[in-house]
Amino acid sequence: MRNTNFRSSNYSLYQFEQQDWMALKRIRLEALRLEPALFGSSLEENARLPDTSWQERLAAHNRAYFGLFLPDGDCIGLSAVTQQINLANSVVLIASYIKKQHRGQGLSKLFYDARIEWAKQHGYAKAIVSHRDTNLVSRAASQRAGFQFTHLTERVWPDGTRSNEWFYELIL
Repeated sequence: MRNTNFRSSNYSLYQFEQQDWMALKRIRLEALRLEPALFGSSLEENARLPDTSWQERLAAHNRAYFGLFLPDGDCIGLSAVTQQINLANSVVLIASYIKKQHRGQGLSKLFYDARIEWAKQHGYAKAIVSHRDTNLVSRAASQRAGFQFTHLTERVWPDGTRSNEWFYELIL
């Protein structure tokens, strides 16, 4: 958790480094525990991951995890960007979470700016983001960041609910 150009009043956004894996694990498991309906993976599957898996996430060169921090060092948010599996020139924006008491302040813009900048610096041509059809906050944030709707697909979410996943893209 080091230098960043992404700041907003009392918040700083840092790209996690390999030694920050415990902070990543802590905020990710909190997000999955408190907001299980918003994510494509479950608390149960993430809680079972060995510590080496969290360390490997941060060591990978085709992805980046960002934490949102208060001046006292408390991590209050998380987001990530990773290479799209079947499209080498595209990234997917994933895992966004901000603690409830810090929402509604436009902080998601910091996440979008950091992930888009990371993708551009790494030579990707397109960014993709998706959300559950009921996640209207994510929809609005994606559109404010310039993403355009492309399609939707029905899926079964980790909580067992069947609903649509909306997809958006941004040409970088």
